[in-house]
Amino acid sequence: MCYLIVSGGSNGTGPLWLFIVSPVTFFIRGLKRGAFDLILLAIIISVLFYFTDRFGYYSYPSHYFPTRVMLCFSILCILGGFYEYYRNKYSLQLMEQLKLNQKLARTDAMTELANRRYATEYLQDKRFGEGAVFLLMDVDNFKQINDTYGHQVGDEVLIFFADVFKNVCTEEDIISRWGGEEFLIVIPTGHELRARKVAEKIHKKLAEKPFTSDQHRFHVTLSIGLYVRVADESMDHCLNIADKRLYRAKSQGKNQTVAEVDLAKHEPA
Repeated sequence: MCYLIVSGGSNGTGPLWLFIVSPVTFFIRGLKRGAFDLILLAIIISVLFYFTDRFGYYSYPSHYFPTRVMLCFSILCILGGFYEYYRNKYSLQLMEQLKLNQKLARTDAMTELANRRYATEYLQDKRFGEGAVFLLMDVDNFKQINDTYGHQVGDEVLIFFADVFKNVCTEEDIISRWGGEEFLIVIPTGHELRARKVAEKIHKKLAEKPFTSDQHRFHVTLSIGLYVRVADESMDHCLNIADKRLYRAKSQGKNQTVAEVDLAKHEPA
């Protein structure tokens, strides 16, 4: 570009190439760096325009020509800067909206846990193959809670359970609201002992800490069906066994975990 200014280019039209510099610079360098580069370029070009004729390199037909070129270049830089500013602004807003939409598609709006669809997709990961532990849980007497205290309190109870699960699980575990008052936690392969301790911790925390609302305070419990995945078993089969163990926990008095090792042998899928 400096050479075109000094030499005049073809028939003195070299400086006209200056007009494409602004959009290209903003596109490549971004707003802040692009603005700095263009200001520096404008200073250099102005100096070259001033000294080109004096040093005898090239004589433009009128002193108005360099002035008008720089004026047009400055206007293009300003317009390009505004365009790049708003492009960045709306791009960031679009990215934030995209992230929000992805979160809404993956999480349960009330509890902010993974929803059933996302949990199902996530379970395809090889970390949840053979040896992964399924904890299918159901809130005890939830209908009675809704009938006694109202659905608003019932929703707060579900959020309370979600907070308990988050406290006892790690980031590598799947915690999801499976549907209604039913939840699913899946512990990755190789952590069977920790999975059993997670179930124990859940019961212990619920026994130690009652649910507290504005005007209500009472203890809540849940029942858990625990199953360790065996090689070549489908996810539906694992959930079926865990559901049967959950049903047994309910029928045996609730507020307990059923995880018999040999139960799957006696219960068809």
